[in-house]
Parts: sequence; C-alpha cells; structure tokens
Amino acid sequence: GFGMRDQNPRSTVVCSRLMQHYPEMLHLAVLIDAPALFGGAYRLISPILDERVKSKIMFVKGCSNAQELLQTRLGSEAAAWIANETSDNKKKRPGQKSGNPKKYWSVPKSEKDHDSRGLPSYVVSDDYIKTPGDAFEEMRGDQ
Repeated sequence: GFGMRDQNPRSTVVCSRLMQHYPEMLHLAVLIDAPALFGGAYRLISPILDERVKSKIMFVKGCSNAQELLQTRLGSEAAAWIANETSDNKKKRPGQKSGNPKKYWSVPKSEKDHDSRGLPSYVVSDDYIKTPGDAFEEMRGDQ
C-alpha cells in the first residue's frame, strides 16, 4: 500500500511540473481509497496545479456510490474492471510476499477470473500491446 516511504516530496514536485507542461496528456486520474497521507500531499501541491488538471483528478474513498461515479466518468466496462481489479488487489494470495508481486501480465486461469491485463475489449483488440511479461510467459510456454 501507500505509506510514509512513498511520500517523497521530489515525486510530488516532478508530477506537478509534468502536469503543468503536459496537462492534456492526462484524461483522468482515479485515486481509490487514497490514504490520509496522500490527501495531505495533494493539498500541498493542488494550489500550483492548473484548474484543468485538478478537474481530471477523481478521489473515490469508501463511497457507496463509487461504482456510479466511475460508471458516469468511464463507462460501465471500465467501472466494472476497476471494481474487480481493486478487489483482486486486496486479496492475499498463498505464498505472496512483498518480493513476489502479482503478475499483471498473466492470462487468467479461467474465463470467470479477473483479467489484470486490462479491459476485456482492449485485451482482445488489435491495440493490445504485449508486455515483457507476456513475451516471457510465451517463451516459457514454447519450451
């Protein structure tokens, strides 16, 4: 999770500078259940952010209407995927340690399982870009 070690002030300054110079590159940043520490950091940098950039940052915290908010801004497919991804990330996997992170590039074991690679419509499209993890898994499968 996000903790005190993630509160490097340089990261905040660099991020705000990037947003000032490339504001239209950000469509929407969705921050789900961001901790209080992050809220404090955001309050420090928000005065230097352009209003256009601030309007593209969406905080969702323990809202009963979070799904509705996401659906309004992103559509039903993306809102469902985010809900599933958030739930999946909270699961503790057997044998999972901090040095053994979730393999986001892995194809789900069954069609019922959540696909962390992205929205279903994206993963099956010609636009899908294979990650180095995809290539590694394919190479292992060929041997």
